[in-house]
Amino acid sequence: AAVGDIITFLDCHISPRRGWEDAMIKQMMRAGDHRTVVVPVITSLDPNTWKEIRPGAEGKTCYILWNSDFTWLANPGRDAPLMSGGLLALSRRWWIETEGYDEHMVAWGGENIDQSLRAWLCGGRIEVAEGAYVAHMWRDPSNPKTMLKYPIPTADVMRNKARASKAWFGEFLDKVYSFPEYQQFVDGVPLGDMSNFDRLKEKLQCKPFSYYIQRFSYVYLDTGLIPEDIFQIRETSTGLCLERQNLDRPPHKIVLAPCGGGEGGGMVPELQWWHKGNRDNGRRGKPCCSGLMNWNFLQCMDSAGLHQQLKTFECETQGSNHNQYFSLEQPDGAGQLLWRKGGRQEACLGIIGKPLGTASLKALHHCGTEIVPEGTSKINLPSGQSVPATFRLRSTHLAKEDGGACAMAAAASGPSASGFDLAFAKCNAHDSLQVFLPAGGLQIKVGDTPNCLDSAGGTQALVYPCYEDSVDNPNQVWQIEGDRLVWKPHLRGAMCVDATPTARPAPPKGPELHICTPKS
Repeated sequence: AAVGDIITFLDCHISPRRGWEDAMIKQMMRAGDHRTVVVPVITSLDPNTWKEIRPGAEGKTCYILWNSDFTWLANPGRDAPLMSGGLLALSRRWWIETEGYDEHMVAWGGENIDQSLRAWLCGGRIEVAEGAYVAHMWRDPSNPKTMLKYPIPTADVMRNKARASKAWFGEFLDKVYSFPEYQQFVDGVPLGDMSNFDRLKEKLQCKPFSYYIQRFSYVYLDTGLIPEDIFQIRETSTGLCLERQNLDRPPHKIVLAPCGGGEGGGMVPELQWWHKGNRDNGRRGKPCCSGLMNWNFLQCMDSAGLHQQLKTFECETQGSNHNQYFSLEQPDGAGQLLWRKGGRQEACLGIIGKPLGTASLKALHHCGTEIVPEGTSKINLPSGQSVPATFRLRSTHLAKEDGGACAMAAAASGPSASGFDLAFAKCNAHDSLQVFLPAGGLQIKVGDTPNCLDSAGGTQALVYPCYEDSVDNPNQVWQIEGDRLVWKPHLRGAMCVDATPTARPAPPKGPELHICTPKS
């Protein structure tokens, strides 16, 4: 039995940095009583040299998830909601008062959850000892040296976690037991004698789990881990809902699937439930929310930017990952699904149709493309001509039986100054890259992008960065004659943008980010 004033637990596959013990003791004495548990800053150990990898990633503390699992907490500060496991130190007196480890747990797993909640709910605290660095060897499937040499008894691990949950979660236990991995305990598999917990809670007058949630409100309330509501997200042009599709490893996909529940009846698949999540670092106090989280899973919508497929990664709940900045346009959920980077709106989610045809310039008398105004708004040009404020260019001969094909700015298939090619795809009222806006006298802007239609001297139809008005480049000077968009070169006949069908149109991709549809 330990006889010293301080008890320290360390995994066997670690290597502490010099001075770690002094930093641990100093932190333990900070509050002036015996109830402070301390954990080190955990770094990585090279299994071949048994030396710390420097510089490298650091882990300080974790937090509990609703399935009684845990993960790392970014930027935690001094207080540790949950210790990661086998690296800690505490006073012998507090170890005795809290009655040590649960004697009915078996083998490995769950003890860190139990010990962390014992500390926080029964009068103690857990703090990170800055300056105490302990390098830990992590499991690496590519390196046999790091592999387990003993079996992990999964049934015992789950029973341990169920015991810790039963002991400390109180009224929140039903949430834990709603996860399928706990069904055996719902069905009556015994957890063993729980009287040791009852005795301890009575002796130390331990607080309920709700105290823990309030104590770490920045972990649970400000991050949306306890959501105000959950909802499905329907894509209006297809009537389908966003659903997370699990892959063997992250990132996971987001696909369109038939919406569960509602008029169709049946249960809503949990992979279709979403809610607001992650802290918003752009607001005072960093409250919730800056992203969208898949309910019951620590997976958030994630995208690298324009023309990128939507996917999910593990949520960075403290709000520092800008790839996860998603929000609903309106409080009631109507409107577009917005993605922003650097605190400003950058893109919207949509279904981008694959091109049905390529765009080219043809003689006006062969033109098969017409202007279709968006709404009734008009603008007056310097010439006095009144033209639609926004419009689409619809082919009169391509995909006629399927609502027609419209000109669009498609992601470039090769080198491009704007990053776009001009193509034709199935007309989509929600695709902003099919919207054109007259400007000046007369440039044609593409949606809310800084790009314009360009005739390339009559050789091809391009999406090209808009020239300044002072440049007066004739390649970007167009005219609207009736329902035709016309380019008139010097010494040549009038030309217009037209569509040439592709041999094998590709199927539409899943949801991805595009320029937001301009507001009327």
